[in-house]
Amino acid sequence: MPARETEAGREAERAAEAAEEERALEGEDVTYAQILADPDNTDLNYRYAQAQIRRGDVRGAGATLERILLMRPDLPRIRLLYAIVLYRLDNLDEAEREFRAVRDFEMPESLRADIDRYLAQIALRRQTTRMSLYTSFGYQYDNNRNAAPASKRALVSDIPAVVSGGAARQDDLAAVALARFSIRHDLGFQARHELTGALTYYHGEQTQQDRFDLQSLTAELGGVYDATPFTFTPNIYYRRVNLSRENFLHAQGAELEAAYQATKSIGLHLRGRLEDQKFRGISENPTAFERQGPEWLAAAGAEAVLGPTMRIEAEYRLLLKQAREKYNGYLEKSLHLDHIWLVGSGHYLLTSLSAAIDLYDDPDPFVSAATRRDEQYRARFTYGLPLSWLAGGDGVVAEALRGFNLNNTYEVYRSSSNLTNFTYWNRRYSISVSRRWEF
Repeated sequence: MPARETEAGREAERAAEAAEEERALEGEDVTYAQILADPDNTDLNYRYAQAQIRRGDVRGAGATLERILLMRPDLPRIRLLYAIVLYRLDNLDEAEREFRAVRDFEMPESLRADIDRYLAQIALRRQTTRMSLYTSFGYQYDNNRNAAPASKRALVSDIPAVVSGGAARQDDLAAVALARFSIRHDLGFQARHELTGALTYYHGEQTQQDRFDLQSLTAELGGVYDATPFTFTPNIYYRRVNLSRENFLHAQGAELEAAYQATKSIGLHLRGRLEDQKFRGISENPTAFERQGPEWLAAAGAEAVLGPTMRIEAEYRLLLKQAREKYNGYLEKSLHLDHIWLVGSGHYLLTSLSAAIDLYDDPDPFVSAATRRDEQYRARFTYGLPLSWLAGGDGVVAEALRGFNLNNTYEVYRSSSNLTNFTYWNRRYSISVSRRWEF
């Protein structure tokens, strides 16, 4: 649970950042044929440059803007877009010069604030060491928080029993918070080799079912080895999880991802992870120590940029969980699909779909003589939007809210099993406000 929520937070963080960058580039598409028909039309050329950037042709957009500026160097919006192009091309010195030059023109304060943000980003990118803090706070509602079986029956040594009382389906509301502090240090080589570190805290506080109160703290240390078009990302980590305010799990692990940028729009990756899990028996789960043992993960995937506003990723995973008691060990085969759509005006839609099959090693005699086999399906949809947009986009209130995003998530989870104990549905809705700071 904590790892999944942390990854969902990272995806929302990346989408919000990309959506904010796209806001300055919105507009209608213009074709080259239109430019040939009216080559001196400044507004048409400006919109054509925006369309070029949206298509990923940043260098072409730079050439278009340079042609306009040769004739009209006094147009602030042209120079501003040209500065953004230079920034995207990582030409920081010229980008800074253009931003500072255009800042002296008459313009709305909201636009001047955007320029100041770019100048601050340039200063950050020049730093050898960069840090960021991502925070999210909100509420989530589960209609089956305790994963009660849909049949309202549970097997006890193959004898069916009616599920009632606290074991029956219970919904609940929880306050959830996530904070992630990250640090990146450039090692000073021509290739962008980096050292990385992160500290992540997750907290879920149930309104009624305190036994599901969850706290997780993860510390990571890793790096990035840049051998373009290959990138290698090693990482080691330690995680502590408290359940019902008791120490439930200690885990330490190592992972490695190898990525290959096959084309401008297609990337491939392989990754592996080994995690040693030490469970402790607690009052709510006294036999948790039986799950103690290593967990192995191997995954292969591909990412594709479908256009300036869409990206899709697919990954196939094999996970092997070994446990002290073999009925807690299993092999999982799963497929994961993720889609990001930058809708416009800083809005974004994240869609995650997954399907998994869990094959357990041995039967659990306390449940059934049959060996457990589960199928799991999950669909998650997150719609995010900037709070400044809700405040009208301009003005003092909108400026104060800039950088804050409102995330609305709906998730459906289905577990199907040959043992009725583990067949159930859960529907979750969550709403949260997030913010990312860089320094």
